Amino acid sequence: MIFFLTIALAFAASADETDVRTFLKAYLQNEVGGADIGPTKVAISFFDLNGDGKDEAIVYIVGSMWCGSGGCNALVLTPSDATFDVTMNASVTRTPIGVLNTSSNGWRDLFVSIAGGGIEAGTVAMKFDGNSYPDNPTVEPAKPVDATGATVLFAEDESGSPL
Repeated sequence: MIFFLTIALAFAASADETDVRTFLKAYLQNEVGGADIGPTKVAISFFDLNGDGKDEAIVYIVGSMWCGSGGCNALVLTPSDATFDVTMNASVTRTPIGVLNTSSNGWRDLFVSIAGGGIEAGTVAMKFDGNSYPDNPTVEPAKPVDATGATVLFAEDESGSPL
């Protein structure tokens, strides 16, 4: 499901970290129905996943509202006019997270690590289906992948900085 949230942001070809953080504060607050999101850290990286010349923001979210025994949430935010479209909101992800050298439906494939919560540890590919990336890397359509040679966006045990 793609989530649209309108926030007045001023960015040109690519968003910067301030734009992303502004969006995230409102988006995450909405995700918990207006409740307090508690202490939350985010790691943010930028990469043009769809080849349009605008960097998507890839975000790893750490905090008690966003993490469980299987991992934490990861997002892909795609610039859209003066806001972002949420192109991926995947639960139970772990670091490292990065970009594979392959593409699906015009978007670069991602890799995330999985472990805990009773699942076998490993690395899986997250492929764009024409609308979004999968929301759970522990079930189909995510598949195990060798990420050798891929671009690592978040190293193992990345915890980000306070939102």
